[in-house]
Amino acid sequence: MCWRGRYVKIPPLPDALIDELVTLLDKAEPMQWAIGEFIVKVWEELGDAYANVFKQRNTTWSAAYAKSRAHAWFVAHLAERTGTDVSTLRDRESMVGFWGEHRRDYEQYTYHQLRAYKAAGDNWRQVMRECELEADKWGKLPSVRDIRNYIRDNGGKPAWENRWKRFIRLAELLAEDEDAPNDVREVAGTVIRSIPREI
Repeated sequence: MCWRGRYVKIPPLPDALIDELVTLLDKAEPMQWAIGEFIVKVWEELGDAYANVFKQRNTTWSAAYAKSRAHAWFVAHLAERTGTDVSTLRDRESMVGFWGEHRRDYEQYTYHQLRAYKAAGDNWRQVMRECELEADKWGKLPSVRDIRNYIRDNGGKPAWENRWKRFIRLAELLAEDEDAPNDVREVAGTVIRSIPREI
């Protein structure tokens, strides 16, 4: 590594340190699922009772809305009482809800890889298949970044294509923006007229 004009050799981290971290990470993985399963189980046991309390507090609410509000309170209350971030608890619960027993079929993937696949929504199976095919080229299971990049790029399209579409959309918005200065609107209009829509 070059540091202020001098080359400095950085020693690698000790193997013992890396091994210890791997052990800790392996222990943390099941806990993420256990936390989600715990929240799901407790909500299944208490959810209807709390939904009824919320429904009594506001009788104009539908039963579904009261249950939704009760659930939001439930997760926020758990977070507050345990000193945990609400989004962390929601993540654990939603992962268990999304994957259910399916996750046993994909034990080769980490929690975070499965979360990345979850981001593909209903297309997660297709994205997983495509990433597994790419994994042969990579020589490893896809990383979280690989999975997210694949999803972001619409299943393998180059990133520039999405940027191009966003660029065109931004030019259209600027050209139509009545609050934008005339110079900006004119340049945006010129850009729109001069570029092909499909490449």
